[in-house]
Amino acid sequence: MYGQGPYVVDSYGPALGQGATHPQLCGIAGVLKRNSPTHAYVVANEFVCGRLALLVGLNAPPGVMIHTDSDELAYVSLFFGGRNYVLPPPVDGAEVARVSPFAAAGIVAFDCWIANWDRHEKNMAFAPRLQIPVTIYDHSHCLLGAGGPGTGIGHLEQRLNRPYASPCLQAHLDNGAHLAEWQTRIRAIPDEILAELCQVAVHEGAMDEDESLAVNEFLANRKRRIIKLLKELQANEGVLAGVTQWGLEEE
Repeated sequence: MYGQGPYVVDSYGPALGQGATHPQLCGIAGVLKRNSPTHAYVVANEFVCGRLALLVGLNAPPGVMIHTDSDELAYVSLFFGGRNYVLPPPVDGAEVARVSPFAAAGIVAFDCWIANWDRHEKNMAFAPRLQIPVTIYDHSHCLLGAGGPGTGIGHLEQRLNRPYASPCLQAHLDNGAHLAEWQTRIRAIPDEILAELCQVAVHEGAMDEDESLAVNEFLANRKRRIIKLLKELQANEGVLAGVTQWGLEEE
């Protein structure tokens, strides 16, 4: 393998023409995920959430939907972790919040938005020695959930008004202004962009039209209420106890 940092080139191929930028084929490792009879929305969840994470400015491995040789739908994201395909070590939430408090707040706000009840130490990464910044991945269980076909809309309806904050980060946040800034970023994503992402997933067969509409409405609704939901969580469950000044009131 070639190169340093979280993403590395496996192989170099021939040049593609004689352009000024000297384009060249190369191979780079990816991680492939498929749907299954008991997890029917893996591809849709990974695609939509991966794109949204990048849009708001969080580090997440870029990915695309593909069709395999057998025409099976899958999602492929770039593998990160450096040489020898070694997965990055589990994070220490306290360290992430101490070294990168703004990124930690962003993860909490983002997970509240997409109803990600599966954020933990092994689907975040932070390894400065490996040149890996605070990074999130593995969104297969959020949005439409981890159930079988036809369960996605009900899953969204059950979670529309439920707040959430990552257990491995919530105790270490103390700056409500950071959370407010992330809500501002998330709110700034036009509803039209949400609808377009969902339509791409429909086109590829990752969800149907009704599920697309439900995801779009869910995201558009929750993006305007992130601070409200987190305040509710703090009041009812004592979560985010270190946050005393939120910096933004709900409209």
